[in-house]
Amino acid sequence: EVLARISMHDQYFQRVLSDLIKSFSTDRELLENRGSLIIRQLCVLLDPEKIYRTFASLLEHEEDLEFASVMVQTLNLILLTATEFFELRSLLRRNLDSKAGRDLFVSLYQSWTHNPVATFSLCLLGQAYEHASTLVYEFAEIEVTVGFLVQIDKLVQLLESPIFTYLRLQLLEPSRNPHLVKCLYGLLMLLPQSSAFHSLKNRLESVQALGMLHMPPESKFSTSDKTKGSKQQIIDFDALLRTFKKVQEKHTLFRTRALKEGNMSIFMGHPPSTKPNKKEQGIPGQGPPKAPVGSLAAVPTKTPPKKSM
Repeated sequence: EVLARISMHDQYFQRVLSDLIKSFSTDRELLENRGSLIIRQLCVLLDPEKIYRTFASLLEHEEDLEFASVMVQTLNLILLTATEFFELRSLLRRNLDSKAGRDLFVSLYQSWTHNPVATFSLCLLGQAYEHASTLVYEFAEIEVTVGFLVQIDKLVQLLESPIFTYLRLQLLEPSRNPHLVKCLYGLLMLLPQSSAFHSLKNRLESVQALGMLHMPPESKFSTSDKTKGSKQQIIDFDALLRTFKKVQEKHTLFRTRALKEGNMSIFMGHPPSTKPNKKEQGIPGQGPPKAPVGSLAAVPTKTPPKKSM
């Protein structure tokens, strides 16, 4: 609340958010444990659109690419799930129908490219389905890590939430939203056969079961694919795609350099981190962790009885 009161003054607004990002960057536990709460409280007390535009502008030039990806992931999850962001989500859903929505979409996109899954979900939220289907093919050029798959898994779970009700209803008319169907099937191809895979597969098969992929009745109340016709030229998606590729190339070089530096430090006899993890430290107040069952340390030792005099 104190930060919000200080930020009410325009001359301190960007400085406060810049210092907040620096604090999150230097203290990752703060971002992990209280970051979401801090950001949500700021957005309740101040204008969430202004805060997100400022965060996006600052993260666009962030040098720590790993932190930028984590920060964007946090901001994106808040945007998709927090109730106080309903108006902001509504504005993004109309991104091609209003100048304010288009400007917000483009400003967020520039920094959202630090995280591929966040970029994809932003396109789904903004109903830029054709661009989303293009991004799915770009994912083939990105290193698919466990973290990447976990993020896709969470996104599929969110697709089943009330936030994306409009998206699921648009599946009823695939002829008017062909790129939506294509990008969701592309998402399905990226997933291993987990619970998220079967959930999305069942959702898509339910449309096929109705026979709507070949003879879809059109409704005057539904919205057509937002990237059809002349509206496709309102936002320069080719330029956005080039930005996405450029940022992801930076991330690839960053990971490669970090991997080489880590291997070199091990080769020189200096492991990357000598700080014991929580398992090694034990739980505070409970002493060191117990040895695993079956290990020699877990076998109780009997003390020899004292000889009586």
